[in-house]
Amino acid sequence: MTEIDWSHRSYQNRTQLIIIRHGESNNNVLYDQIRAELGNDTPDSIVEAEEAKRREGDCTLSLKGFTQAKCLGDFFKKDGGYINNYSCQNNNDDNKNNKLDDWIIISSPMKRCCLTAQEISKSLDNKKVIVLPNLYEFGGCYDHVYENGIYQNKTKGLIGRTKEDIEIQHENFTCCNFDEEKIGWYHNNESETLEQFRERCKKVVDWIWSLHEQDFSSRRIGNETPLGFKNIILVGHGLLNSNVIANLMGCEDDDRYLVVHNNTGVSKLELYSAKENKRVAAVKSVNLLNHLNNNIELMTGDHITADHWIQEIF
Repeated sequence: MTEIDWSHRSYQNRTQLIIIRHGESNNNVLYDQIRAELGNDTPDSIVEAEEAKRREGDCTLSLKGFTQAKCLGDFFKKDGGYINNYSCQNNNDDNKNNKLDDWIIISSPMKRCCLTAQEISKSLDNKKVIVLPNLYEFGGCYDHVYENGIYQNKTKGLIGRTKEDIEIQHENFTCCNFDEEKIGWYHNNESETLEQFRERCKKVVDWIWSLHEQDFSSRRIGNETPLGFKNIILVGHGLLNSNVIANLMGCEDDDRYLVVHNNTGVSKLELYSAKENKRVAAVKSVNLLNHLNNNIELMTGDHITADHWIQEIF
């Protein structure tokens, strides 16, 4: 049998990409709370109308969500978490394949993602988190419109937090690509449509590939961000993460491709550039929950109907 010489690999670049869903949010638990208040005999339409009325355009984590995020951070601190089981503490050991400086953390601007990313940052020597305005969840930042207590079947766009707000509220966070410091990240007059969402996801994936294809030494996101990172931790949302992974895999018909994550679920991919401009995305793991230590009470957010995965797409 001929021995393979792995020192002459055919790919040109390799980027490890860890994609994480935020912890459980207050909006995630609204339906169950309202159902408990109104009783099991209440029609779904009434419960869902009340849920729409109470939802926040940019909600925080629930109490359970904070616990999930803390468990995630502790897991990274203990043994490097999901970064190939290598320690993430800075050191001078060049034999380590994954040093802390090799990684960059990027996050959605929505509160639930920033709070989740914050726990990862704390565990990785307060590593800087880069907030990008286009990583928000499907729909964006909006309220449902009511007049005299009656739902009007339309939405009103909200501006979201500003660059200044986010950087004051979260230590070691830097916002990039915001239009202005005093303008929030959401600019639509109403909620985002499904078509707009899919187009945005494609642009996010194009941007990830363009980063991947840059030489490591010149990789940077904005002038104030670290230079020369190799790998990416992306803290995002259920539908955003699913669509990004589907697009990375070349699945344009994302109606039939759902990558479902529990709250704080983790997926690991590797991106390769091969000869003749070929792009290859390898999915290594999906929806890892090692950090929750098999605690069933903490494993929330995996039901595609209750979490509105199916309803949002169809």
